[in-house]
Amino acid sequence: MAESIWNIASLKEHLDSRIDAVERAAVLALAGSDKATQKAEISVDERLKAMNEFRAALADQATTFASKEAVEFRLAAIDKQLAMLAGRTQGVGMSMATLVQIVSTLAAATAVILFLRN
Repeated sequence: MAESIWNIASLKEHLDSRIDAVERAAVLALAGSDKATQKAEISVDERLKAMNEFRAALADQATTFASKEAVEFRLAAIDKQLAMLAGRTQGVGMSMATLVQIVSTLAAATAVILFLRN
């Protein structure tokens, strides 16, 4: 029977080297994980800053917009002025019609008077 190459010293040396290799791999994995975590945190911070800037821009924009109540008030005032102008236009039209009737009546009366004189 062949003699085993493993003895207590060689087994201890082999296990120690395997443990060292696992520890180095764990340290490298943790370092990589830390770098990835830092990059993710930076990315999230940048995204949150961009979102806050967007929110601030929307808030600024909202302050420059007219409120619904103000727009409705102004439109009602414009509607009222248009209605008044439409009434004036009708009034002017009626006044012109009355003036034309008066002038026509005077012209007819003048024509009748002149006809009767002759």
